[in-house]
Amino acid sequence: MNEQVLRLILMICICITFLAFEEMNLYDYLSRNIYEKKFNKIMNISVIITFISSLYSIWTLNYIFIYVFELVMLKILIVLLIKKEWKRAIYFSIRNAIYVFILYEIYITKYL
Repeated sequence: MNEQVLRLILMICICITFLAFEEMNLYDYLSRNIYEKKFNKIMNISVIITFISSLYSIWTLNYIFIYVFELVMLKILIVLLIKKEWKRAIYFSIRNAIYVFILYEIYITKYL
């Protein structure tokens, strides 16, 4: 396998891990809230879109999954801001910056 293909698969696996962690946190928060049913459809659609984009990225060997990953993370941030959860939104933004930094380091490194 090509080094670039391995790097892409590694990035997708790490993105899915980060996304699963963040979606579980959001789902846990919304399940304790009475408005959880309103956001349940949005969460299901985002999981389906993420899965399809990851398969498409592996099939065509492009980095479109990273953009979809960031859009899903933006969706989580918007939900937190709508709920006026300022502390959670700040912590989420810090974690998101760390995720982007890790993905950027994987992208620019020449050695796995």
